[in-house]
Amino acid sequence: MPKEEGRPQNPVNTARTGKKIRAMLDASLIHNESDGRYPPDMTKQLLAIDHDQDFADFVGAVARDIGFSAEVTTDTRQFRQLYEQMLPDVVALEFVMPDVDGFEHLRWLANRQCRAQVLVWCRIAPRIAECAGAMAAHQGLRPVWLLEKPIHVAKLRALLASHLMKTGRQTRRRRRHR
Repeated sequence: MPKEEGRPQNPVNTARTGKKIRAMLDASLIHNESDGRYPPDMTKQLLAIDHDQDFADFVGAVARDIGFSAEVTTDTRQFRQLYEQMLPDVVALEFVMPDVDGFEHLRWLANRQCRAQVLVWCRIAPRIAECAGAMAAHQGLRPVWLLEKPIHVAKLRALLASHLMKTGRQTRRRRRHR
């Protein structure tokens, strides 16, 4: 049988094959909100800020131990830059900081339409942190997790693990809508 120009030698059902290929591609594509900043390994990301570097490192270590990628800082400017670069899944912050209080951090996150789970801890004013949680919900943030310092490792691990369990470790992988 002579080969026709522009046609494959071994014809295949392109409609069926096309559906299979689209399904495989859809299953493997990363949903890109706008600029492709998501990490290729799809690990959940946590960003933490606390005025005490040791405590920030503690939160980061607990998060990494259960499978998060974590960045920690004590500086508000760096926190905001990291947030813009990472678009983290969890934002963890101390409510009472020397330069910027928790209300201001929450307003800043709300203004950026933050979709992350927010975790707030406080040592000296747990009632104020509760008010912050109500304010955050009013401004469109997800319900805020509140912890009181000192934070027990088991409680922090349980909260972070529940986020992984609820959302799945790879929520950044989504099917495209046609």
